[in-house]
Amino acid sequence: MISELDVKLYSKLQNLTFLALSSNKITTLPSSIFNNLTSLTDLYLYDNMISELDVKLFEKLHNLSVLVLHSNKITTLPSHIFDHLTSLTHLYLSNNTISELEVNLFDKLQNLSILSLMYNKITALPPDLFDNLANLKQLHLYENNISEMDQNIFQNLHQLQELELQNNTIHKLPFNIFQTLTNLRELYLYGNMISELDGNLFCELKNLTYLSLHTNKLSTLSNIFDNLTSLRKLNLYGNMISELDVKIFDKLQHVSILSLSSNKITILPSNLFDQLTSLTQLYLYGNMISELDVKLFDNLQHLSILSIHSNKITTLSSNLFDQLTSLTKLNTYGNMISELDVKLLLQNLSILSLNSKITTLPSHIFDNLTGLKELHLFNNMIYLNLM
Repeated sequence: MISELDVKLYSKLQNLTFLALSSNKITTLPSSIFNNLTSLTDLYLYDNMISELDVKLFEKLHNLSVLVLHSNKITTLPSHIFDHLTSLTHLYLSNNTISELEVNLFDKLQNLSILSLMYNKITALPPDLFDNLANLKQLHLYENNISEMDQNIFQNLHQLQELELQNNTIHKLPFNIFQTLTNLRELYLYGNMISELDGNLFCELKNLTYLSLHTNKLSTLSNIFDNLTSLRKLNLYGNMISELDVKIFDKLQHVSILSLSSNKITILPSNLFDQLTSLTQLYLYGNMISELDVKLFDNLQHLSILSIHSNKITTLSSNLFDQLTSLTKLNTYGNMISELDVKLLLQNLSILSLNSKITTLPSHIFDNLTGLKELHLFNNMIYLNLM
């Protein structure tokens, strides 16, 4: 376990391209220790005990493309420490104790593709912090203490494809904060304190395929998804949504996974899911739904997983599942269903959970379930007359 490095240790290694010093006990690095490593392209310093970096530490590393500094004890970064790393494409600073970032810290990193700042103690982002990162494709800011952001913070990140802001303390997002991110594919906003979303917030994100808004404080949703025509996955669980506009999902023809679980939904409009013809997984569990319209799932021929468990459903319409010809998994447990008058014509179903308050089962209810592999009927009130 190396704890200390001699300043001249690498002075003769001008041809060295890869150096890994990770998982040691290094606390300090002499300012000139890397000066002769002019061919170095990859430098790994993660999982040490480094608390401070000299501003001149990397100034001779013009060919460096990967710098990994995560899992140290770094609290501050000198404002010009990265100025000479003009070839850098990957910078990992996660899992330190950085609380503040100088506004010009990344100004010379025009070739940077991945920037990782998660698991720090960052509370604020200077408005111009990312202005020169024109080639950035991934930005990881999750697990910090960010509560608000300037509307122009991401304005020059035209190539950004993945933005992770989850598990911060964000309350509100400016309506135009994402307007220049036209190449964005994945947006993670879960685990914040967002209670409201502007109707134009996502209007320019036509290439977005994944949107995660779960575990916030959203109670209502306007037609904010109308321009997300490329979206494949939408996570809304763990909010405070009680009502859904009938047209809220009408433009999401390509969505394959939708989670609305653990909200406060009581009613689902009969044609709410009519345009979701690509849907394969639908999660509605943990709400306060008492009734499901017989036509609710009629257009979901590709649905393979349906979870409606842990609601307040008392009855299931006899033809409710008739159009779900691709269904393989159905969870209805934790409701208040006492009787089953439903036709289960689901030949592809492999897992069925009917744990509720069922007292009787129609004699031929399972006759068409030829593909069934798991049947869960525990915690019911079924009485078998064996006489």
